[in-house]
Amino acid sequence: MPLVFLDGHPSYAINEWISYLLDEQITNSRLEQFTRSICQLYDFSRARFGLSVSDKEIQLLIPQFIDAKVYGTDGLCSNNSKDYLKNLGLNWKPVKRKTVQNHYLGAINDFDKWQSTYHHSDRLNPSEKRLMTHFEQYNDFKNRKNWDMLVHLYPSKVNERESFKHSAYGKFEHSRKKNRKSNKLKKSFPIDRFIELIDSAPNPRDKLLWLLMGGASLRRSEPLHLFFTDIEGMNNYGELKVLLDDPEDGMIEWSDLSGNNHVTTREKYVESNFKNMDLPDGHKLRDLQVRTKYGRRNVGLNAGFKNMTFSDSDASTAILGTVDSRIVDRNHAFWIDPRLGKKAKDVYDEYVNEYVYVNPHTGKTNPSGFPYHPWLFININKNDYGTPMSISGVKRAWGRAIERLNLQGCGLGLHSLRHFYGYYGANVLKIPDTMMMAMFHHSSIESTKTYYVLDKAVIRNEITMASLASAGLEGDLKYIIPPNTPKLDFPSDWSGRSVIGMSRGDE
Repeated sequence: MPLVFLDGHPSYAINEWISYLLDEQITNSRLEQFTRSICQLYDFSRARFGLSVSDKEIQLLIPQFIDAKVYGTDGLCSNNSKDYLKNLGLNWKPVKRKTVQNHYLGAINDFDKWQSTYHHSDRLNPSEKRLMTHFEQYNDFKNRKNWDMLVHLYPSKVNERESFKHSAYGKFEHSRKKNRKSNKLKKSFPIDRFIELIDSAPNPRDKLLWLLMGGASLRRSEPLHLFFTDIEGMNNYGELKVLLDDPEDGMIEWSDLSGNNHVTTREKYVESNFKNMDLPDGHKLRDLQVRTKYGRRNVGLNAGFKNMTFSDSDASTAILGTVDSRIVDRNHAFWIDPRLGKKAKDVYDEYVNEYVYVNPHTGKTNPSGFPYHPWLFININKNDYGTPMSISGVKRAWGRAIERLNLQGCGLGLHSLRHFYGYYGANVLKIPDTMMMAMFHHSSIESTKTYYVLDKAVIRNEITMASLASAGLEGDLKYIIPPNTPKLDFPSDWSGRSVIGMSRGDE
């Protein structure tokens, strides 16, 4: 259990609150965020008002803390009119208003309500229930209609909202901005630059990362959960066969040193096989756990996981309406184009042969058991060679890739590769959204709609072609100029063994 000390003494209230949060089964990262927010509020109070705080100063504590987080303090302060922020000795950088609202102020308000309930203290940031405006009710109804099973009872519900005295946003302004932001189209990585992204990568590890994210729709943290054993060679279509499963509860079959076979969860597999007790205390590879068990601020082993839908072949067949073995088996990654899957197989072979089996810095074969952990993606630089790749490492590799393509300032984050997957499937391949739902491993079609964005040019072309066909002018279809939707232009050196047009008899 974490223990908070303030001025050299344990904080009774904060530590009691931490115990309460742990009983409520709060996640490690959220507990860290909550504790950091309260401790920074204490630091600000000490720097601004000292040990003794008057009633008037208590009323100023929350609004001035918000200013300190939004504008920064001392030499980093971005607001010249806030003189009281200039000599605090905190040296805080400015933080986005959204982060202040959702993280810092949210944690403080929760602590404030807990203090008031359990210790009967006065509220630092009082709140009241107020009736929602018509605009807020409209937004709330729009958000809940897609998931609320009791939506038919909505008009009879009490339309109230908790309003805090101090907020990083104006209430009405925040609702409008939030609603407007949710309607913005997400950016997809440009189709005509995707092949260049792969070919320009300086090593096969990065190539495999971008192929898995753009060609197989994996989120940025999901490749970091893959085990070496999750790469099951090549499927009948020549693609890299990648097993996907829950990093904690997914089942795995393995053999111990005595040759005994076991079928356990992946969490149990890691705990049983990667104690690495020969390594010194404090080494990042000692007493390994699955990567969802680590908090954000550690040695770089943390990696989140957003649930996927895994089901058996019968359920998948019912959803997809096909008996194609490449599609039905939903526990494996689906390549949006077989040529991308084939390239991934070639890149994987190059990666393990040149960076895993052999130390690229010495040219010597690595010892048995290397890299002493189960995860596929490793650091390949000399200082950290062999250790698991971190989320920060993936972000740095992506930043270098964007710079090589001269795409800085285009707003293309790692998630743009997942949007590329959806855009390509919807507009180029014209795959139905229900099929894309299975390919994304989504449990709800609403999740798929985030990525299933039809291009206006494609829509216009489809309308025109349907109109001509309805009028019996099918012969004029050949004169229709197709929409300017770029397709993947595969280089000749990507060809290898042909995987296009294989029949069932070729398997």
